[in-house]
Amino acid sequence: LQREPVELTGLPHDAAVQLIVKRTQKMVGGPISESDAGSIVELVGTVPLNLVLAAKVVLGEDLAALREAVGRRRVFARTKQEQQQGMLYRRILAHIRKRDPELEKVASPGLILRRITPEIIEKVLAAPCELQLLDANHPARLFDELAREVGLVDPYHESGALWHLPALRRIMLPDLRATLGAVVEDIHRMAANYYSNSDTTMGRAEEIYHRLWIGASFEELDRLWRPEFVPHLRGAYEELEPQSKVWLADKLGIELSSGVGAHADLAIWWRER
Repeated sequence: LQREPVELTGLPHDAAVQLIVKRTQKMVGGPISESDAGSIVELVGTVPLNLVLAAKVVLGEDLAALREAVGRRRVFARTKQEQQQGMLYRRILAHIRKRDPELEKVASPGLILRRITPEIIEKVLAAPCELQLLDANHPARLFDELAREVGLVDPYHESGALWHLPALRRIMLPDLRATLGAVVEDIHRMAANYYSNSDTTMGRAEEIYHRLWIGASFEELDRLWRPEFVPHLRGAYEELEPQSKVWLADKLGIELSSGVGAHADLAIWWRER
């Protein structure tokens, strides 16, 4: 199946309507009709991520709920894109919470992770997210339920795993780090430990990603680094804190921006001590 990346730029009106119809064909309760898709476009504009999130609100509730969520169209239009998308995402989470509180814990704190599998739910998320797993098959059931939330995850990126939409993660990660506190570091630490036992290039690249978030030393990261990690970590660069960007930029061959470059001298000084 061909993936459809969700970009942050606006679409022509007709293309926005067709995106909603196409993306909701396999969603529970879908597809959304062209008429209702047109109403969604009028309410939230033509940015694809807005459209996907708004469509999830409509399928989970109805158009009236979306109208309530966005309020007056002119007020919504003046709100920054990131705030719009965050508001829609939280509306989706509230609907998930009503249906299954345990699934919400996977969908929200779980957004700290780039990828989700049933085993990751059990071995990485269960403890820090305080999941109440009822039996050995519960992680697989939660995974299957999350796979239906195709406005939040990409079920086609990797067989047997769900990847959170990168655009959504970039928007929501600062809020999650601000509100979840120590839970964020716990998830990163458990994920790093989990992936340290991986025998795949992708898995060991994910270990690097999570160790960057828990402040691993450059020396430790250098020992773990392999050139074949490059394609797996290019998309992670923009998510990281400046000092981590300094290290990863060197490995990826990325030229540092002026803002990140201000941190480079200090990072290099620490490295050469």
